Amino acid sequence: FYYQRLGFTVIKFECVLTFTLIPRIKRLTEVTMSRIVIESEQPELLAGLLRGAISHQLHLIQIGLCKTEQRLTSFEQKHGMNTDSFYRRYNQGTLGDALDYMEWAGEYETLQRLREQYRQLKDAELCS
Repeated sequence: FYYQRLGFTVIKFECVLTFTLIPRIKRLTEVTMSRIVIESEQPELLAGLLRGAISHQLHLIQIGLCKTEQRLTSFEQKHGMNTDSFYRRYNQGTLGDALDYMEWAGEYETLQRLREQYRQLKDAELCS
């Protein structure tokens, strides 16, 4: 489909994406990358805008990583165990379902998602 905005037209989506490019797994050993094709009357301007948007998003993810790591450190100090040990025990069901533990597990899962988003976006490539 076509979408006109800021002087460029999206002409084709090969898959549905959020902002990051997420690989689709075809087989255990084969990974294909998602692709967005964009045409523009001013490709250099558009490329600069996209690079700026990617850079800004990476910065926001870095802020999120820093805040999440600080919260995890706080949980580790409070409970006297590292997050990896906690999460393994939490998933085994040996710690129970206290609200504090659920929040800690949620922060750890957030950290994992942010790391993956950062990696995917950092590996994104603008092709001309």
